[in-house]
Amino acid sequence: MTRVILVDLVSWIGHHRPYFLMYTKILLELGYRVDALCLEGEEVRAEFPDDIASKTLRIIQPRLTISQRILLRVIRIVTSIFPSIFGKDDRLISRWWMVKTATLTPESSESLFVFILDLQGHLGEMNPEIQKLMLPSAWAGLSICPPPIDLLLEGKLEYLIINSPSCNALCSIDEARLAELEQRVPSLPLVHLPDISYTRCSPIVPAIVSDLLARANGHKIVLLASLTKKHGLIEFLRLTTFMSASPILFCAIGLVNLDGYTKDEVVEVATFLKSPSENLFILPDFYPEEEILNSIFELADAAYLCYKDFNYSSNKLTKSIFLSTPVLVTHNTLLADRVQKYRLGYAVDPDDLHQTAIALNSLIYEFYFDIPLHKEFMDYYSEQTIGQKLAALIN
Repeated sequence: MTRVILVDLVSWIGHHRPYFLMYTKILLELGYRVDALCLEGEEVRAEFPDDIASKTLRIIQPRLTISQRILLRVIRIVTSIFPSIFGKDDRLISRWWMVKTATLTPESSESLFVFILDLQGHLGEMNPEIQKLMLPSAWAGLSICPPPIDLLLEGKLEYLIINSPSCNALCSIDEARLAELEQRVPSLPLVHLPDISYTRCSPIVPAIVSDLLARANGHKIVLLASLTKKHGLIEFLRLTTFMSASPILFCAIGLVNLDGYTKDEVVEVATFLKSPSENLFILPDFYPEEEILNSIFELADAAYLCYKDFNYSSNKLTKSIFLSTPVLVTHNTLLADRVQKYRLGYAVDPDDLHQTAIALNSLIYEFYFDIPLHKEFMDYYSEQTIGQKLAALIN
């Protein structure tokens, strides 16, 4: 039997938690023994009690031995004087060290494979000889935002890990970047893993859903689920003013982060947050559990996914479509390519409020999914596809 060590030592917020739980579930269903090396092992344990009991799933705590901690302190001192010896980031050494330690206790009858679920957090400048000692004998990593191709071609130190003989593949959720990588770096094994999303809804009607229904009073609901510049917050708020005569209720929820805005824009956003208009239902600094968030997406008639200056994937697209909520996305982006390919909504220039309003009205009152294309999207952006690709990669 193959033992797979699933690793994410970077974070447990945002997409990290649902991704780790979904990949754990998929690997277990494929029949692998799974070792979970992450920041919240007890939460994984609570999610899979039967697999823990049957010993097909084991939780590995991310910790270093006393001797490793002492040696890491020595490395930090040496690095501060001679950064070229070990590299600039001792966190990388500690993370890979934890991975290496986790590989040292397999049963003799088991083959071993390591899957890094956030490869970006395991990349950085580290001495090549140290890399050789740290890297597992067979592994692959999922890079949410693949490194720039030119940097890969230049052989930058932080990307030597990807070119190591033990790396079975660079995986990514960005199919456009992988297509370009395939042409320019043909020697690099590549695997596209679709950007899946956790879509289980709350078993009972959440209070926020009841409040939204009461506030909407039969009107259509448009959802923005992140209050940041990247997610197009100020354009969404300006759209509510532009469409103030429309019966649509605009709903904005999430943690507020105004980094990147000018002083005038910060004042503009703060005014909206403090005194929202009648057609704006806003819950700042509200980050619900994933099941509750899914219930809100399912309730909405359209999702506003107009990311600003962000040409990467987002599992909010998968979440929306699996919950039958059509989307508005920013034109000339990766999300726009998917939306147009599968007819999942419309791509717009969010700065053009007039055209965005026209598209939104059409999306809410006239749009229908193309059933075969909708099914094709759901079939590909699914746990089944991930399972097939992981099995092929590991085997």
